Amino acid sequence: MLRQYELRLITQGTACQILGISPATLFRYLNKLSEGGVAGLRHGNTGKKPHNRMEE
Repeated sequence: MLRQYELRLITQGTACQILGISPATLFRYLNKLSEGGVAGLRHGNTGKKPHNRMEE
């Protein structure tokens, strides 16, 4: 949806409605996409161990 919005194939309102997000969130996602590509959209804690995990 983000790429379709960038290519002007769909409107901002349509993209927000399909993704179920606000326009502010749409622009935040677009910024992350332009800075880090698809990997930039992943959660920042992906791959990290929780700070409060129990010892094995």
